[in-house]
Amino acid sequence: MSMQDDDAPFEVFRLGYKLFAWASLFATLILTVAIMRTLFVTTPDGTATTKAMARVAPTLTALVSGRPTRDPNAPAPIDPAVVAAKMAQCGACHTLAALGYSSSTCPDLSNASTKAAEHLASAGYTGKAAAGDVEAYLRESILDPNAYLVPGNTPNQYGQPGKSIMPAKGGANLSDADVDLIVGYLMTLR
Repeated sequence: MSMQDDDAPFEVFRLGYKLFAWASLFATLILTVAIMRTLFVTTPDGTATTKAMARVAPTLTALVSGRPTRDPNAPAPIDPAVVAAKMAQCGACHTLAALGYSSSTCPDLSNASTKAAEHLASAGYTGKAAAGDVEAYLRESILDPNAYLVPGNTPNQYGQPGKSIMPAKGGANLSDADVDLIVGYLMTLR
């Protein structure tokens, strides 16, 4: 008996082993490429883990430093200087002590959100803002001052009966963002 005759039954096993070895190498290569892609392409810009870490980073920073930090998801604080520039024309007719405006022609805006809530809650309110939506009332008052006139104001103070002397958008070339900024500021005045 020759050596070849003894190896014949094992030839199938050798072929199977070679196929298994090559398949394992191929699978390892595919897995390595997938892992590298995940690590270097996907992770920096947008996996759920990265987004979650960005949300909690201010909290973690505050815990480590012992000092509070600003939440990046919170609205930016309103800068009175920026508001004053956007409301410059308002100061010709309205009083707003916080911004240095003093005029008796039109209503005092020093407690604008409180007064707006009172007018909105009154039975005679005829504007389009929904009940309790003070922000919508203030926006309506700027964009369309004739939508609702506060009862009891004299025609001399507010112009012709049934008309406001305040022009739409305050007579200014205000963008929607400007109106949002002004309304946001007026909402803080109680």
